Amino acid sequence: MKQKSITFRCTQAQFDRMQQNLQTQNDINRSSVLSAALEEFLDFIESSIEAEADLFTLVDLVNNVGDRTSFCSQAK
Repeated sequence: MKQKSITFRCTQAQFDRMQQNLQTQNDINRSSVLSAALEEFLDFIESSIEAEADLFTLVDLVNNVGDRTSFCSQAK
């Protein structure tokens, strides 16, 4: 499989969470954190909803997982 790079911008809150994750775990880098997060998200989506769900449905599902800060407020 040929791998491709992805570059994106993030909010300060997202950057801070990434930095905290990198500091608390050994032998990881940003790519491995993002890859793991994407895999977890895709697994969650595949097990939770139908393929036709829209973005608003996805946000509602993520907001209702566990006792955490809402998805919308984390992205600010």
